[in-house]
Amino acid sequence: MKFKALVLTLTFLAGTTLVQADEATKNAQAEKLLSLLKVDQQLEVTNQRMRMQTQRMVDSQNLPKDLAAKMQKVFDKQFDLVSSATNWDSMKNEVIAVYTTTFTEEEIAKLVEFYSSDLGQKMIDKLPELFRQGMEIAQKRLMENQQEIEKTMMEEWVKFEADLTDEERAALESIQPPGNGIQN
Repeated sequence: MKFKALVLTLTFLAGTTLVQADEATKNAQAEKLLSLLKVDQQLEVTNQRMRMQTQRMVDSQNLPKDLAAKMQKVFDKQFDLVSSATNWDSMKNEVIAVYTTTFTEEEIAKLVEFYSSDLGQKMIDKLPELFRQGMEIAQKRLMENQQEIEKTMMEEWVKFEADLTDEERAALESIQPPGNGIQN
């Protein structure tokens, strides 16, 4: 009886070790894939683009220089906080887990193979430009339809407000507008 229990225990431990080894291999493959996809660099580029867009927005307001500088300082602090909270090192293991639960080890291996190829690398290099062009198309379409969108949205808001009960209206009035920190 003791021998049987020992054999079962050893079999269980061996199986657990194999599963852990498979999981480690899958995690390593997922990490390699994310490296090939240049996720860390893409994250940094995204953060830099947001900073530049904010700077352009502040600059476009034609504010007095000292006020613009103060606003930019607040935005810079905000971006520093966001960047430190979302840096690649702090998110890497969770992102790897997303990939390992989404794809099988075989699928990850095939993705690594593709993105290691010249075509895969070209795809990675061209994707930001493709997304940028796609966004330009979407912006163009929005601008072409802006008046109709605004008209329809105004009509919908009028209907929304007309249909509010007194309780719903009171609930909405009790909500503070999203804070910009400015007190009247």
